[in-house]
Amino acid sequence: MSPDYNPQQNRSSFSEESPLIVGMGELLIDRFPDQQRPGGAPANVAYNLSRLGNRVELVSSVGDDADGDHLLQFMEMHDVSTSYIQQSSHPTGIVDIRFRDNGDAEYDIVKPSAWDDIRWNDDIDYLATIADAACFSTLAQREPTSREAIQIFLKSMPSDALKILDLNLRPPHYSPTIIRESLELADILKVNRDEYDTLANLFPSDDLPATLIETFGLQCIIVTLGKEGSRYLSANDRFFVPALEVDTSSGDSVGVGDAFIATVIHHQLRGTPPETTIDFANRYAALVASRRGAMVPLEDHLIEFFR
Repeated sequence: MSPDYNPQQNRSSFSEESPLIVGMGELLIDRFPDQQRPGGAPANVAYNLSRLGNRVELVSSVGDDADGDHLLQFMEMHDVSTSYIQQSSHPTGIVDIRFRDNGDAEYDIVKPSAWDDIRWNDDIDYLATIADAACFSTLAQREPTSREAIQIFLKSMPSDALKILDLNLRPPHYSPTIIRESLELADILKVNRDEYDTLANLFPSDDLPATLIETFGLQCIIVTLGKEGSRYLSANDRFFVPALEVDTSSGDSVGVGDAFIATVIHHQLRGTPPETTIDFANRYAALVASRRGAMVPLEDHLIEFFR
């Protein structure tokens, strides 16, 4: 954050017609076998939310190094504010990505990383009081410093603000305690098939969705099933929406779930019916899967369709 930045002075520059959405957690370099690109789940979500026309802030930390400078420049170029991205003595985060034969990604997450060192301060405290929604996950809570900042932020938000947990389990960077604490702070839970199975082992039940919704007061649970589609589960409604079939031979799976949940957040805050919301999210995620990397520069005419 620049030393002369004052969030109270800059609040008036936002359009009050659009909700303010905060991404919390990792901003990092995704290092593929043949190239590297900006990444990190909450950063990917923030990027897509910005492309969809939302006011977005990203709370994260990068190193005081060339990779950190590159990430800050990239986010600014793509209209994601860097006002709440701190600089740490830790190096900018790096994730080495490999792909299995079935196309699924494997992640080697370097430690320590700057995003392990997100520190609570007065500026972030103020941001929490004006946020309409926040998206967070378990990965950035692997170290106590960032975990404390993220959890205090969520507890400091207005009572009617929306808190979205994209579980994002990356072994060995989580624990049952972190999962439970995160669920206690969430309104909406998004998981993939493997993460759903992990929750089923942690919370044995004949009806896992009902148990999680009742125990943690969740509005809904969304389960992404890759090329099959997605399931929406709430106290009053359960349905499946099939995925859009697209050619993914030139793309990859990195960031697809982040694109999905960004679309869900965008439409949830605008009162779009759940089934329509999930259909939009499936379609947007499919387009991202057809391209390489997590922060995909989709053409403007495609973006307009999803707004």
